[in-house]
This record gives sequence, structure tokens and C-alpha cells, in this order.
Amino acid sequence: DPLRSLLLSLAETDASRRWSSSGPYETIGKRAVDVEALKARVDNLLPKIATHTTTLFSAYIRALEAWEAEDGAAAAMALADAGTEERRFHRLPQALAWFDVAFRIAAELNDRGPEIDILGRLGDTCIELDRPADAVRYYQRLLVLAEAGFDHEWVIRACLGLGRAALVRQQLEGARAWCLRGLRQASGGDYPLRTVQ
Repeated sequence: DPLRSLLLSLAETDASRRWSSSGPYETIGKRAVDVEALKARVDNLLPKIATHTTTLFSAYIRALEAWEAEDGAAAAMALADAGTEERRFHRLPQALAWFDVAFRIAAELNDRGPEIDILGRLGDTCIELDRPADAVRYYQRLLVLAEAGFDHEWVIRACLGLGRAALVRQQLEGARAWCLRGLRQASGGDYPLRTVQ
């Protein structure tokens, strides 16, 4: 994906193959790339791709090692870290796949901490993918677990997430209500960042 995007960003109209009437409808076959510019940009891009791939494989290995050691929480969080790395690269469907597997592991644990964390990541990713109905489902589960565990930070995050989901759905009153609920929760404690949000 990064290489394809780079190639397309550097492609310019090939004057030698231009059809007089084609104008904005030209296909990629009618475009040319400055090889030197491509080489310079690829040389900068390849280390980032290598680091990204290494990070993913490292997270996967950590997850397998944790799974073999029967540490489900560590396995789930390692997979969630891989999903976060994919989000960092704007590979949202791939991030969702990592988070989904992590969530299935975390949902089976006695400790709700990993599940709560992963639910937040799932909700945020669904918002970015313009899937507000799925985001609402994850944020509502997050809210229930956070309230049951008296985890005010996550209650605030769930309220903010539900507010964002309502906003995406153009439910302005619902968005306002969720954000005000989150603000009330944040004002009751020491959560300056959440208050600002």
C-alpha cells in the first residue's frame, strides 16, 4: 500500500502518450514516473516499511509466547499492539482484524482490564472506518465494564466514544448528552486531558 501510494503520487501525465481529448480521464498507463524521484522517496520509505513489518512480527511472536505460557492477557495485549501499529500506518481493516482476535482472547479472561483496553481500540477504529453502529456496540460494552470496575478514566473514554459515534450519525443531541456525561465524570476527578477533549 505505501509503495502503491508513492508511485501514484509521483505519476505525471506522459506527454508522449497523451490523447488530445483525454484530459482528466487519462488512465495510469498514460502517465510517467520520474525514476530518480521515485528512487529517492523509496529509499526513505523502505526503512519505515521494514520497521512496521518487524513490529508486527514481534507482536505476533510475543502473543504466541504468551499463549504458550498460558498468559492470555499478555497474548491479547500483544495482538492489540499489532493492531495499534496497523492504525499508525492507516491500515484500518488490518488493525480491526488484529483487535478482533485480541478481543476474543480478552473476553475469555477473568481480568477485565485487557478487554476494556481493546474495546476502546475497537471503537476508535470503527469510528475511523465510518462504522458508527459497530463503534457504539464496543463503546457500550466498554462503558458497562468500566462502570462495574469503577474505572473513571475508561468511563470518560466510553462517553467520548459514544459522543463521537452519535456525531458521525448526525445525532447531535445524543452526541451532546454523551459528551456532557463524560465532562461531568471528568470534572469529578483529576482528568485534565479528558476535560479538554
